[in-house]
Amino acid sequence: IQQWTFISDFAVRDYSGMYTVKLIPCTSPPSLEYTIPPVCNPREALSFDLDIRFQQVSDPVAAEFSL
Repeated sequence: IQQWTFISDFAVRDYSGMYTVKLIPCTSPPSLEYTIPPVCNPREALSFDLDIRFQQVSDPVAAEFSL
């Protein structure tokens, strides 16, 4: 299962920056049937930094002209 969440404390449209990704590997035997929630053995968390460039832009607004 992968769950991604993004929370921002700022009302900005530029979310570029350095983000820290934290993953918790959870292993189970291959013979175990998948269930929700999963039954597995959590391992030590993995953490790494990821440089992201992401900007949210507004949709262009159609212009109307008359003579």
